[in-house]
Amino acid sequence: MKSNHLLILPTLCFVMSIACVQAQSQGTNEQLSARIANYTIDARLDADTRIVSGTEVIKWRNATSKPTQELQFHLYFNAWRNTNSSFLNSVRYRTQFRDNEYRENDWGYQEIHSIKIKSDGGQEAADLSAAIEYIAPDDGNQDDRTVVRVPLAQPVAPGETISVEIAWDTKVPRTFARTGARGDYFLLAHWFPAIGVLEEAGWNCHQFYMTEFFSDFGIYDVKLTVPTDWVIGATGRETESNDNGDGTAMHRFYQEDVHTFTWVASPYFTVHEQKFEAEGLPSVDMRLLLMPDHADKRERYFKATAAALEHYGSWFGTYPYGHVTVVDPAYGSGTGGMEYPTLFTGGTRWLSPIETRSPEGVTIHECGHQFWFGIMANNEFEDAWLDEGFNTYSTTRT
Repeated sequence: MKSNHLLILPTLCFVMSIACVQAQSQGTNEQLSARIANYTIDARLDADTRIVSGTEVIKWRNATSKPTQELQFHLYFNAWRNTNSSFLNSVRYRTQFRDNEYRENDWGYQEIHSIKIKSDGGQEAADLSAAIEYIAPDDGNQDDRTVVRVPLAQPVAPGETISVEIAWDTKVPRTFARTGARGDYFLLAHWFPAIGVLEEAGWNCHQFYMTEFFSDFGIYDVKLTVPTDWVIGATGRETESNDNGDGTAMHRFYQEDVHTFTWVASPYFTVHEQKFEAEGLPSVDMRLLLMPDHADKRERYFKATAAALEHYGSWFGTYPYGHVTVVDPAYGSGTGGMEYPTLFTGGTRWLSPIETRSPEGVTIHECGHQFWFGIMANNEFEDAWLDEGFNTYSTTRT
């Protein structure tokens, strides 16, 4: 019992310190995070082939006291490349997955076509894609391709910032483990090459073989091209949209001080908006992307989201972003009940009386994850108990 108290006390002190920082930053443009990994992404979705083609520039800073001679990246969608991946062979999923249930187009992958490094001085290095090495730091599975190592000609010094330019393709799998595509519904989480976290002890860049994630905070400036008549929601606020005149439209989203970027798109969503307001808390623009067969759940989604923002904001520090997108996932997609920065998926049924607390329960819980994991940013891969424990308790209390 005493050892448990010793663990809980510093955690609670940490929560209180975060709340104080947030309270001081309300109403200002103050930087809320270290912004170690900053992404500028330009991506295009081909809905017919389910391929996302993209380029990205990562401005990354070595925040440790040691130089690094390599970079490591997550390629999460290679978990669905074939049945040899560590993910599909994990204890959690191997009993759920049946190879003969998957058609050829149901699989996914991520491929890097080029990767170039520029230093602070702007000097461009050669394409390093030929030097990419797939590694398996967790289980040694030589067939797993969810982590890559890129050796560098020159080390990145402590405090130095470099630009990493990557061209890549992602094949979106059929929805599995709460990401992917089902018909004309796409939920894209962890869909781009993402740099790992460099710590004093080395790279924290786990294979994707269980669940959950860990990454550094930064700024995301993302352009997404999708079919013209599709509704799109994403991490951040939409700052620009253009009809390309070729059956596609470009949507640009921008968000500071988050640690990943997720988006959803479908021609079937209806869009609803309300403003959350409560005494002593900043207002939040709530945007609900609702499937037509759940039109009667509109107010229930909004009330549940508002309840979470009010109670969590009062207990743990105010929500700092000013906007949140709530996604009602497509029927049978298996993408409900997941959290991402400024966006989360709920879930309900066509016939769901108020006594079932659907969508209320999952909405409060996933909105709560905006605080526990979103803002607190614990390492979900190594310490999933931390955000889930606090959040589950707080969900029930709300």
